[in-house]
Amino acid sequence: MRQLLVAMGLMALTACHGGGPTVQVSEFERYTGIGLCASDRLLDRTSDQERNLTPGFAFHVELELDRSCDPQFEEKLSAVSRQECTPTRVKAGGCFVADASPLAQKHSSLTVKPLSANRYDVRFWE
Repeated sequence: MRQLLVAMGLMALTACHGGGPTVQVSEFERYTGIGLCASDRLLDRTSDQERNLTPGFAFHVELELDRSCDPQFEEKLSAVSRQECTPTRVKAGGCFVADASPLAQKHSSLTVKPLSANRYDVRFWE
């Protein structure tokens, strides 16, 4: 009975929270300094823990690029860090940038890992 009450309580909290607001394209561009094409898709993968327990901000997204925009994304990512985020390095396993300013409007850190030819796992935080 106790387990059932705990489960019901957790379900109620989850239903009330609703997962929080989703990451917007404008936030992605502001905090990473990387502009996206209108046809690119941004899927919010931010956990409740990342969203609610991280001081400042922390976002986790899956970025699905329009195939015609993939080269533009690689160029923009490389501009954030010419040494860490070269297209070769990103395709080989990803990159990490400790401070994306001045291109980003915040002192954001970010990681980018390839998932497939035009999909990336991106995390950015303050």
